[in-house]
Amino acid sequence: MEPQLTFARTVSRFLTLLRHPGSTIDEVKEVLRSTVAQSRDRTISFQLDEWKLSIDGEAAPAAATGFEELVGQLHAHGVRELTVRQFASAPELIKLARLLAEDGEEDATAFTQKVGAQRLWNVDVTAKTAPDAAAAAPALPTPEHLKVAHHLARVRQAPVPLDATLALAELGELADAHVVGGNAEAAAEVLVGIWRAEQSVADAAVRTACTKALDKLAKPTLTRLVAQQLPALLVAGRQKDYADHRDALGRCGNPGAAALLAHLMAADSFDERRVFYNAIVELRTGIPMLIDALGHPQWYVVRNAASLLGEMRAPQADKALARLLEHRDERVREAAAAALSRIDTPTARIALQRMLQDRSPHVRLHAAGAFASSPAKTATPLATALEAESDADVQLGIIHALGRLGTPDAVQKLVRAVMPSNLRPRPVSFRIAALEALTAARGNAAMPTLRMLLTDNEPAVREAAKRLIATVALAS
Repeated sequence: MEPQLTFARTVSRFLTLLRHPGSTIDEVKEVLRSTVAQSRDRTISFQLDEWKLSIDGEAAPAAATGFEELVGQLHAHGVRELTVRQFASAPELIKLARLLAEDGEEDATAFTQKVGAQRLWNVDVTAKTAPDAAAAAPALPTPEHLKVAHHLARVRQAPVPLDATLALAELGELADAHVVGGNAEAAAEVLVGIWRAEQSVADAAVRTACTKALDKLAKPTLTRLVAQQLPALLVAGRQKDYADHRDALGRCGNPGAAALLAHLMAADSFDERRVFYNAIVELRTGIPMLIDALGHPQWYVVRNAASLLGEMRAPQADKALARLLEHRDERVREAAAAALSRIDTPTARIALQRMLQDRSPHVRLHAAGAFASSPAKTATPLATALEAESDADVQLGIIHALGRLGTPDAVQKLVRAVMPSNLRPRPVSFRIAALEALTAARGNAAMPTLRMLLTDNEPAVREAAKRLIATVALAS
């Protein structure tokens, strides 16, 4: 759990610098770089129950300290859960930190709305109190609802399979009529109701009849109406109904996947796009269609498809994603780099080395972060890239990746980067980053180097060594 605790402490320190005057620009930049570098390790979720912090579902140790500011601001904004996805960008993390650093709001949903307004694609926030949908008066059943409910009851309770087959046929006719009339809620009720029956009925013949009925209903005209219900279900707090609608669409195969993709591309708001994006990832559906979409002429369609394939860790997409590294749009190359970083295939690993020389610093950062989890476990490409790298942020990203890699050759490179050199002077921020990475890789074994640097000529290096010694002592 130590990497997660380190990330929590870094975010907390970031908030402290933003909330309290007197911080220098260099201090803020240093902590931002550490936050970005650490976010490349993994997706991390913070959960807050009153004042008790859990990270990735595990309670933070009682003796652990250093994240009080983070806990205080999560509590002040009424946040129940905050998730920062792997490879969150620096602009996203800056916007998130600024929002968290603000004074708290009385309305627990205000913070989630602010996050949505900032279009933080790699940040998910759940408020402590959701809108009370249950308090609203229940709607009276419509004639359409009563008809559907009656026929579904016949399917579940039919004394002989023939009765169920007849009921399913009538449900199919009702669904067709609702599609023609554009009645999305009633059409969804038919599809989801038959899907639920297929899951629950005991009679094998009735299940087979449900399967045939679903196969017949799985048409784009119907699945699009069902898919459009998903955002409203979540807004109303109907998570179980959302899950059933989503899974029924997944049961429809390609038509269901195509409906979710169509709504994702056409959604007007960021919140709606997030709903359809998450549904596709949760179902792991439509991979062939997403691979085809990588050749789309509109850049944002290609970017979305690449991001989805990366979230699904689809190995069959590696060659198509690798070809995107030549795409003219930097945003597409960044998405392809992030996706390939999540896919462990020989093609993806070769692509990582190409990415280390990409003209975009963001793409090079993605490649550096991915090397830390590569099965190849070699520091040579990273060390070579570090020598040639001129961008300070990418340099620090590579250093952090070397610390995560933790192999003997990576540690050796970090030790050389930490030590002062008259032949090739390094910026103080570079040496501090190398010291932090070395400590992350070696733990107690880094103590001799840390103690040696307590007498370094640079005050900032001495302070960093002192802080890291305390951190290692606390962890042990």
